[in-house]
Amino acid sequence: MTHIQDNVALVTVHTPEEEPVYGLARYRFGGDDWLVGLYDPSTDRIGELAHAPKDWRSALEFLRPRGDGSVPIDHLEVTVWRSADEIEFLPPVDESCRVFCVAQNYQAHARESSGTAAPPEPVIFLKPNSALVGHRQPTRLPHAAVQFDWEAELVVVVGADLDNASPLEAASAMLGWTIANDGTARDLQPITLGGRSIIDWFSAKSIDRSSVMGPAVFPAANVPDPRQLRIRLSRNGERMQDERASEMVVSPARLLSHISRVVSLHPGDVLLTGTPAGVGKGRGVFLDEGDLLEITVEPLATVVTHIES
Repeated sequence: MTHIQDNVALVTVHTPEEEPVYGLARYRFGGDDWLVGLYDPSTDRIGELAHAPKDWRSALEFLRPRGDGSVPIDHLEVTVWRSADEIEFLPPVDESCRVFCVAQNYQAHARESSGTAAPPEPVIFLKPNSALVGHRQPTRLPHAAVQFDWEAELVVVVGADLDNASPLEAASAMLGWTIANDGTARDLQPITLGGRSIIDWFSAKSIDRSSVMGPAVFPAANVPDPRQLRIRLSRNGERMQDERASEMVVSPARLLSHISRVVSLHPGDVLLTGTPAGVGKGRGVFLDEGDLLEITVEPLATVVTHIES
């Protein structure tokens, strides 16, 4: 089936509704450095692969559809299934992958954050890998701030080299989807430079272990229409954010195209595509020690983290 988004054709394959959409996860078990496993979102379990890939970029090839439309991840051989309590989830990026983010890519969030419309052109920034933790791992409260906020985001995983790519080329390179919380220290964002107030993305967004990502990467080929993915965040069981990806101002394909005009993208790089309305700043509420965050991209999965000092 083909869907049109921003004049870009997205060719996708339906997965039968009775079958789970498996994802590819990074994790540790016992004394292992890290492993690649098959993630089952219906049971929150990891399947140990009979034939493990040598590195993360090689593993991502399991998400690439074959000529007949099938996806290798749906046919991987699992030797044993392990519960979430037995393993340590890692973020679905490795040290070779970069984490790109975009500011205010939903109109309602732009209004709640700055009282204005979303920027006419994407505002892109980088998040260091050290800011990430995996599914079920604790998120750290920043020592230098008290206004620590949540931002649920749909994340696209790049599957091909992109250099000055068109939106159509970028759409073809979208290999998978995952989920993130772009943890933000709001009181570290505004600074004064040259007598003008600007935003310090580095200090607000780069804090060690401040952003959960995962639990896995799900094949883009198994997502019938990414515009209909529903992004929800709950804090201690209370719904805070709830929006569909169709409300993005700039589509993921156009965002990747925009980035590739400046920086070449490579397989395994990820892009956080922006957060919907409902962040703590707009409510005057911020995260505290012991809070539980659950971020769901429906119908894919839920990534969970709790806040610790």
